Parts: sequence; C-alpha cells; structure tokens
Amino acid sequence: MGIFLLFINFYQNNKIEYPETIFVENAKVFDKAFNSLIEEVRGNFSLIKNKYSDPSTVKNSSDNDKFFIKLLQNNPELLSVSYIQDDYKIHIYKSKNSIVIGTDSTSELDIVKWQRFRGDKFISSWEESFEVEFIASAWYKDLRKNKNRVHWIFDIKTQNNNQLIPDNNLFYSGYSYINGTANCVILLSFSRMQLLESFDIYNNYDRVNLLVETDAGKKMNLGSGITQTFKDIDKQSNDYSFKDSLIKETMFHYDRFDKQDSGIFNFAYNEKNYWNSFKKYNNDYGIKYYLLSVPNSEIIKKSGINSYNTIEFPSGILLLIIGLSTLFINKSRFYHILQRKIPPLKTLLMEDENRYLEFKSSLRWDYRQEKVNPALEQVIFKTMAAFGNTDGGILLIGVDDDKNILGLEKDFSTLKKNDADYFEIHLRNLIHTLMGVKYVSKYVRMNFETIDSKVVCKIKILKADEPLFLQTKDKNGKSEEKFYVRSGNSSQEIKSIADINDYINTRWK
Repeated sequence: MGIFLLFINFYQNNKIEYPETIFVENAKVFDKAFNSLIEEVRGNFSLIKNKYSDPSTVKNSSDNDKFFIKLLQNNPELLSVSYIQDDYKIHIYKSKNSIVIGTDSTSELDIVKWQRFRGDKFISSWEESFEVEFIASAWYKDLRKNKNRVHWIFDIKTQNNNQLIPDNNLFYSGYSYINGTANCVILLSFSRMQLLESFDIYNNYDRVNLLVETDAGKKMNLGSGITQTFKDIDKQSNDYSFKDSLIKETMFHYDRFDKQDSGIFNFAYNEKNYWNSFKKYNNDYGIKYYLLSVPNSEIIKKSGINSYNTIEFPSGILLLIIGLSTLFINKSRFYHILQRKIPPLKTLLMEDENRYLEFKSSLRWDYRQEKVNPALEQVIFKTMAAFGNTDGGILLIGVDDDKNILGLEKDFSTLKKNDADYFEIHLRNLIHTLMGVKYVSKYVRMNFETIDSKVVCKIKILKADEPLFLQTKDKNGKSEEKFYVRSGNSSQEIKSIADINDYINTRWK
C-alpha cells in the first residue's frame, strides 16, 4: 500500500524533466546571481562616492580604515579596492584571514603606510614605496578619460617574476568622476574563480562558457579566463576574432538574436547540442551582454536524466524508482558541491542542520555557564568522527542552532593568543591526538570566514575510506574507543560490537 501511494504521489506531482526545462531553471538562477554582481558593483561605487562627497575627508585615516574594512567584509567576492583622489591613494585588499590597508604618507608623496587588521583589530604596520606603473597604463588613462560610467577591465597586468603579465584569474571594475575640483578613480578587483563558485551554474556543471563583452569591446570567457578584443562582426566571413571554433559557432548563432534583449536558444555543432542563455544591458552597466553556454551532455550527466525525445518509461516500477530518487536529488546536488570545496558561509546558512551540516556555538566556551568547558571539545570531535564514518559533511563553529553568528571571540579569549591562527593550531593539535595525523591530513579541511567582524571556523570532513574510532576517557580516566555515525541531523554512537561490525561491513564492504 505504501509503495502504491508513493507511486500515485509521484505520478500526480512530478513531471519528467527534460534538458531544456532544467537549463531554463538554472539560467534563471544564474541571471539573478549575475545581475546581483553588477548591481553590487554599482552600489559600491555610489557608496564610496557618497563617503567622500567632501574631498577633504579622504585623509581621515581611522575613518577610512573602518569604512573599507566593512566594505570588504560585506562583499565576499571582492578582493581589493583602490581609491585615488588627485595624487592621494588608498588601497585595501584581503590577505588570508586579514585585511591590509595602504594610504599615502602625508609627509612623503609616493610613500605608502600599510596596516594589517584582523576583523577590527590592528595587527601590524610598515611603509614602502608606491609602484606607479599602472598610472601610466593605457587602461588607467582610458578610465580617467571616460568619466561617470562603469568600466570592466579584464587585462590589467600584474608583476610576476619581474615581468608585467595579465592575470587571467582576476578582473576589475572601475569608475572615474570629478568631485568638486578633484579627479577621483575607484577600482574594484575580483577573483574570477571565487566569483564562479558563487554562481550556481558552475556548481552544477563542469564545462561552461560564459562570454562577457564590455562597452569598450573587450570580451572575456569567464569560464576559461581568455580575453580578446573583438572586431566588428562580419556576418559574411564569420570573423569573430576567436581561435576557438566552438566559441565562433556560439557567437554566430547569438548574432541572430540581435533584436532580442534576452533569450534561450539551442544549436548543434559537431553532432553535439548546446544550450545558451543571454541578456543585454544598457550603457549604465558597462557591459553589453553576457552569453552563457552549456553542453546538452553536461545537463544530462549532472542531472541524471535520459535523452527523452518521445520515449516514455516502460513500467510503473521504473517510475517509482525515479520518484524515490527525486526525494533526495536537491540534497545530493548540494552536497556534491561540498565534497569539492567549503562554500561561503551565507550559502551554508541557507540550509538547516541535517545529515551533512551541523552548527556549534563554540569549541570550548560554555555560553550557559559563562566559562570554559573542555567537555564541549568532545562534542566537536564526536561530530567530526560521525561525518567521516558516514558520508562526510561540514561543521561550523561559531554559529548557534538558530543560525545566529556568534563568532569565536569567546574561544579566542581562552587561548594563549587571541586570534584564528592559534585557534587552528590548538584545534588541530587536539584532533591529531584523538584521530591521528594521517586521518586529519587526509580527510579534514579547515578555513575561517569573517562576517560583521565575527570569525567563524568552517571544517569540512570528507567521507573516509576507513573507519574511525574516537579515543576518549570514561569518568574514571580509563581510555576507551567509541564509534559514531550521522543519523539525521545528529551524531549517534553505535555501542554494540556486533552492530559496529555490521555497519563497517556494509559501509566499507
């Protein structure tokens, strides 16, 4: 009866998915994320312009520090910000778990004072001579010349082995304007790979082309980092200035939609189909359009669907199997991503605690008793062992059960050094002792993320290819081994030797 009801529920509430329907939904999600990026860039330009509406405030050092630290903390994809007002320069960038700010010395022009902060806490400072090559570059001159418009720049050269070469993992957005009598320039830099990770389309598929053309005619394939300048399109010769024949074919078909502002289209090339989504923008955005292209084979492979055409499923049993699979498809997709990297905190907090995700308020600070409680550390280790013995997962330390970000300041205050580096050393030493260095190096990944000046520890535990017994001590101080697994959103101990053996034989075969 239960099987029959599941079959009826699937038949009434689920439709067979086709590649085009999946791509359309994914394209909508991508469009929202891409629009959010360019709106965020324009918003940051306005924010900085408003901050320095009075040109005389630019040399207020302490106020600059607070403003730019908050700006970078609120924009995870943003790597650095440069602000130049006439000859006065401010540059701020992210460096591991810290933020570094450089400003012109008021006594020596082109001498920059650098300061490092972790959160709002000052760490160190130094001085160095300012490199001026970029001021003489063609892209900077063009940025200064074409004021009051958003620029996107893909080929800024950076120093590498004493040579200036383009870094195809970075791209930039710039804006210049006149403030009173002062010439002002704002430059934002982004990591191409980090940005792609925030686009769901790149989490779903391995092979994606994303072409973006600027108002200046520069075009980058964000999927590969290849940048080119485009000639006027010659429809007769099909000259798109591309060496990649697939991209040339993609552009040829895209050109047929010159009267549409957005759309979805499909084309065949070398006996393969490609799904494409595009959107055009006005000059206020600095971008002419984006063109997203995904092979049909990727959609089929990643979505686990068949190439249907007019084929129907041969039996109700097969329908039932597919119905059961769809109950878990969203979680499977999400946690397939988690196996490759640790997603941003804002992405993780969209989920509730479950088989693959758990929140812990602290490592050793007891918020109820308002004191250090070493027993809490055992809960952390139990969760890590359970993830490894099941299907892997992510543990967040510094977030409570209601997904409130508490941070690790309370934990930091209990250690010899009040920072994330010493916290990581302390935690790794403990798990090395309890789980072994080999296990930790092979299955445990750890990093930190700061939001609103609160540091959160993110730990990814991979699905282990060997069972882990956690070394603990009983009330009498006697050593014993315990075996934990994930059950729903909690970590459970298997106590029976027979049950442990059955689980190990089943899990590791």
